[in-house]
Amino acid sequence: RLTGAWTVSAGDNPAVKGDATPEGGRTVTIPHDWQIEKPAQARFEGSQGFFERNGVGWYRKEFELAEVNPEKSYQIHFDRAFDRTEVYVNGQEAGRYMYGYMSFHFDITKLVRQGKNVLAVRVDNSKGWSSRWYSGAGITGDVKLIETGKARIAEYGIDIVSTLNGDMSE
Repeated sequence: RLTGAWTVSAGDNPAVKGDATPEGGRTVTIPHDWQIEKPAQARFEGSQGFFERNGVGWYRKEFELAEVNPEKSYQIHFDRAFDRTEVYVNGQEAGRYMYGYMSFHFDITKLVRQGKNVLAVRVDNSKGWSSRWYSGAGITGDVKLIETGKARIAEYGIDIVSTLNGDMSE
């Protein structure tokens, strides 16, 4: 798990994905919801709890790898991040995930390096209304760096597809 201190900064600051230290950032522990701290604003007069807390936030974490073994594969796994999430490793995009209620992962084998690495995560909750009263915004679950061999079983299992097309005579 990538535990310990992370830096979070509100607003869209793409410099965070590189080696730049974010201005106005503060230290938090994951899981974290950066938008719950904002004041609630009723969506419309007489609403029954629909609150607008939309925006963009950046999370940043530095981590060390003693070595990067060419016989290994490295993935970054998120239990949850809400809502539209972009993940960068050492300034390079690792992937995007556009749904906040399920886990997701990206292969970062080609992006990690021996020594210091920078993981930056952009979480965007600014587009439209959620179906929930308050859906949250941030990295709302654990984050794990997973090292495996090059040959591995996919995280969500194996799919088996029949080639018989219903003809059982073969």
